Amino acid sequence: MEDVEESPSAPPAKRARVKTPPEAVPVPVPPLGPHKPGSSVLSGEGSWQPPPSDTDSILPILRKMIPQTRAAALEWMKDHMPTEAGSATRIEDIPPLKVAAPSGHVTSGIKEIMNARNMELALKTQKVYEAGSSIWILSAQPTDEFDESWKTYVDVGNSVFRPNKHTGHILLELAFAANVGDVIPKDLPHHVNLVSGQKAFFAFYVALANALRINDNDRVKELMIFSLSTTVRLFLGMDSSTMLLEINGVNNHMKSLGNLCEDSWLTWSLRAQDFAVLHNVRLSGSDKCASSLNKLGLNYLGQPLNKNHAHTLGLQSQMLCDEAIEVLRAMDRLYNSRPLTKDYTKLLRLLKAVQGQATVAGKTTFVATDAVTYVISFIFVELLRGSIDANFLTVAALDPLSKPGFVSLLLTRQRVLQYLNSLVSVMEDSKAKTEMQTVMTDIFLEPERWNNTFPSEHATETHEETEAGPIGTASGGSTEQSNTQGSALDGFLAKLQHASSKKLAQLAHGVNSGDYDKGLVLVASDSKLEEVLNDGERVKKEPQLQSLNTHLRAFEALLETARAAEERKDVWRRAQATRKKYANVVVANSLEEITAAVVRFKEMTKPRVKLNEAHEIVVLSLDCVEEAVMKPWQRTSQLAGLSEKTMKGLNGCLQYLGQLAKSFEIGVIFDGCSKDKRRSLDSLTAISAKDMSEGILVFAPKEKNKTKDQGSEVRTRTVAFQDQHHETFHMRFGCGNRSKISKGQEGDFQTCYTDVSKVTCLPRVSQASKKDALGLGQDATMAPASFSEDQAVPWFWGETKGQGFWEKFLKSYKASVVIDLRVTTQLGLAAMSMGLASGSKQATWMSNILDLGSLEHIVKNQHAMFTQELATAIKDLYADELETLAWTAVINFIYVNDNRPRLFSG
Repeated sequence: MEDVEESPSAPPAKRARVKTPPEAVPVPVPPLGPHKPGSSVLSGEGSWQPPPSDTDSILPILRKMIPQTRAAALEWMKDHMPTEAGSATRIEDIPPLKVAAPSGHVTSGIKEIMNARNMELALKTQKVYEAGSSIWILSAQPTDEFDESWKTYVDVGNSVFRPNKHTGHILLELAFAANVGDVIPKDLPHHVNLVSGQKAFFAFYVALANALRINDNDRVKELMIFSLSTTVRLFLGMDSSTMLLEINGVNNHMKSLGNLCEDSWLTWSLRAQDFAVLHNVRLSGSDKCASSLNKLGLNYLGQPLNKNHAHTLGLQSQMLCDEAIEVLRAMDRLYNSRPLTKDYTKLLRLLKAVQGQATVAGKTTFVATDAVTYVISFIFVELLRGSIDANFLTVAALDPLSKPGFVSLLLTRQRVLQYLNSLVSVMEDSKAKTEMQTVMTDIFLEPERWNNTFPSEHATETHEETEAGPIGTASGGSTEQSNTQGSALDGFLAKLQHASSKKLAQLAHGVNSGDYDKGLVLVASDSKLEEVLNDGERVKKEPQLQSLNTHLRAFEALLETARAAEERKDVWRRAQATRKKYANVVVANSLEEITAAVVRFKEMTKPRVKLNEAHEIVVLSLDCVEEAVMKPWQRTSQLAGLSEKTMKGLNGCLQYLGQLAKSFEIGVIFDGCSKDKRRSLDSLTAISAKDMSEGILVFAPKEKNKTKDQGSEVRTRTVAFQDQHHETFHMRFGCGNRSKISKGQEGDFQTCYTDVSKVTCLPRVSQASKKDALGLGQDATMAPASFSEDQAVPWFWGETKGQGFWEKFLKSYKASVVIDLRVTTQLGLAAMSMGLASGSKQATWMSNILDLGSLEHIVKNQHAMFTQELATAIKDLYADELETLAWTAVINFIYVNDNRPRLFSG
């Protein structure tokens, strides 16, 4: 959009909204019918009736109700207030001065005793007059600006126009603004044009009409007395621009009456667009445009406009036609939460998403105005069907950054349906073609017609909002809903005469069916979709039914492939969510970060930890802290200590170990066969040596390979410190007294473990990913010369302790919670523990390891994570991966636009 403000604006797209010239005085036109007393009574034949549904539009009812209520009010006054009514034949002929409080009611609250002479003088000199009034409420002329539900106005009436127990009548500061064309000397103006506060105005009529219908005289009196406390502000000959500003001001004041009286973004923005046109302001998303509107006096809910307000107004003027506006009005009427127009944010994101996708690869894919109408209409249909609820429609769900969202899904539906329809249109003329065209144009291209043809069993009726997210999955809703739609589809297909029509209808129905169809969202961003759609051009050269069926099958295969992939992702997410109940990987270095992460994990898992029944084990394994940059798979003759950066990061871990104070807490530091690393911590360790107990691991000797050469040994991976036969560790008990800890029988001695098998196989990561994570250049060597460049490597070459040892160790100390301070892969697999990673990429890698491990656990019965449904789904969809759980698979990082790693591909 152009960033020019003071030039004429093009008229809104397809909107037929009449603009009044600035200098013209509005001509009083009664949009809700003539306000003349009639002979009909509210309970007689031909009188208005409440709508059958509380959510129906109130305007058709008001057209009959207002004139009849005015007539009934006059009759009531003649019966109950004959002195005030006199011989008047019209409600306007009863002067407000004569409406007094009935006997027994307090007369306080009358703001001013109106004087016609004062009013005339004020209107002539100041063009505005303000006074308390009772009769003008019944003689004001409203507009059709508001189209709310019957229930809304009943609720407003019950909450706003309620008796005040202290004064005996309603006393409320409520202002109506009205406009008169000229001054009638020494008389009162009749048929004034109501400027705003119309929702309260209609609610007053609904409350009064209901009271008259049931002959509730006390309630009628209360409402009559209420009018004595109402302020009517009369303006003389306002121009259209001034009237729009006054409407905004009064509606903002009405917000104080409650949420139901609040002006929505939709109604405000339509007036704001008219205001911009009157002042020749071109709307754009700039601070300058917003400033121009602010200088003219326009504001939103009493606050200055910003560039987002102006941008939304500009996109609406270009892309919202009357049909889309009516759908938004209906949405507001049915859902008090106003799913799209509570404020500007969702509508802005929706319009920008459509605008951004209107062109793909330099080619215009759809008309933006038509696309917006389709998207809004289908959102309404999905709400009505119960496929989603209002809480689902967030800014992120509509258009998440860097990936397709709900708008993309709906646009893809529209594009696919248009593609199918265009394929049919180029076919050779035949009865089958005629039937197929009828199927597409009469049913599937219009969301409302499709919904009426294939109704949902779970269509919402009460329109009550819930806290739940989207209902159903990519494969559709519940079984009951699927069966209902299946029956409707079967009946529809039975009426079709041609097999090609049936196939087309099934495919089109499959595109529209399903709730938040994530498979179709994937198709929206798949380059193959463009290939399939562009390939449809060939049909024009071969307009045969066989060619059409070939393209239908091509798209159907594309959609099924995407849905199958999404099903796999959904099962993986469920497995990951289950894993996170038992294990979590975060980035934490300082004492504060570690403590906060542990607290969050404990709050989420709520572990049961009790002395000698379960313990909290805190592990710091130095073989998974840092390795030498130069050939870490070899043992060097002179060992290097830990770097300054690593020492700084480990300080928080050591502080956490030093503060262990509860009797069930046990801290363990393993040196990983590296005495030099252990010595490097001496200067930082806040733990006194006398507070720690020493233990030892004795590794089993290498086994002989008896199946081959009797003298050869089993080949193991190249690993640093491979020739070391033992490893030491130090333990600190939170209570300071290890005698209070009763150890199990898994160790050979209290702190001695013999015949510990060295790990020979570790989860691996690609060399390129490891370089990137460690911040090394491409020339850095990640593996021995015997490794190829694409061969994956362990994250830590020096990791010595295998999964079997950790299972033995944790069992012996009855571990209930394991806090791994530096992500030890074998420990995580053994305990599904909480790992505290030193970096985000290491955390992601370890999460991937745990995710794959969780799949194995979930499919094993009797495991804590086991559920039959999830286990079956994993077996069906991840058979290949389950066969590689010996941890020999290559684990790669896959990055998306926001640089966040997805799940690995093995």
